[in-house]
Amino acid sequence: MNPEAIDSDHKTSKASAKIAQSIRREILTGRLLPEDPLPPERDLARRYGVHRGAVREAMSILQQARLIKTTPRGRTRVRNIWKEGGLEMLQCLYDPECFPNAPAGLMDEVMILRRICYASLAERAAANATDEDRKRIDLIAEGLPDPAEDPEGFLARDLLFLEALADASDTMVLRWLFNTTRPAIEQISSLLVPFVSERGDKNFYFDLARAVSDRDEAAAQEIALRYCGLGDHGLSESAKIGTAASSTSDTVSKVRPPSSKEGKSEPKRTEKTEESKVPHTPLSHFVWMKPSTDK
Repeated sequence: MNPEAIDSDHKTSKASAKIAQSIRREILTGRLLPEDPLPPERDLARRYGVHRGAVREAMSILQQARLIKTTPRGRTRVRNIWKEGGLEMLQCLYDPECFPNAPAGLMDEVMILRRICYASLAERAAANATDEDRKRIDLIAEGLPDPAEDPEGFLARDLLFLEALADASDTMVLRWLFNTTRPAIEQISSLLVPFVSERGDKNFYFDLARAVSDRDEAAAQEIALRYCGLGDHGLSESAKIGTAASSTSDTVSKVRPPSSKEGKSEPKRTEKTEESKVPHTPLSHFVWMKPSTDK
């Protein structure tokens, strides 16, 4: 094989990835709206200073990500990712160039996915775990560090525990769900540190490991739902801490993504405690994804 041909293919792939990333960011930040047409290949090639083959490959990447589509007339348009996007979009949403403040603004959505993962995997692991799976789950639980002393290590171990449940579930679709949501969970880990250091609970892992060992499917699911609950306890509470912490973080921008609905007010929630005053606005980043009328 010609080494120069390999190098040429590598350069094309690298250029295509950069073009795809650039257009993806235009879509996710609202500069390109649903049904907006993309420029012709020749214009994109001129804009990015590449040959049309690199642009064509970039279009293929974006189509596979379900960000764009080709119409019957041959035009390439932006998809309405609110209506047509899938779980594969999670990895796009946590691009810091698209949403510098996304980890705070989307915390609740990721915690919902984490809750679904934990509850589903726990129930299936209790049903299908082998003796080797149960030993692995027990070892991971026993190796958890003190969350107050090592919150980062605690979070890393939490992800190992969740992966062990995914393997023990012996359910391919749940393993795929874990694989898809894992990057998003990893991205927000740094925002969970303040919460984990204060409220991380090793007993949850011991209780869940025991339920899996006992093959108690209902108990395993109930324990997972309780710990990852969406109320005033469980890790979802970190959404409030993460949102508050983001205002002072050097790595999180205060600039919100553009909205197509000027003047839209933040939804208000009933105040129960001092902590609950941080509003939950899960869709405020994406109002531009849901145009009032389809083009």
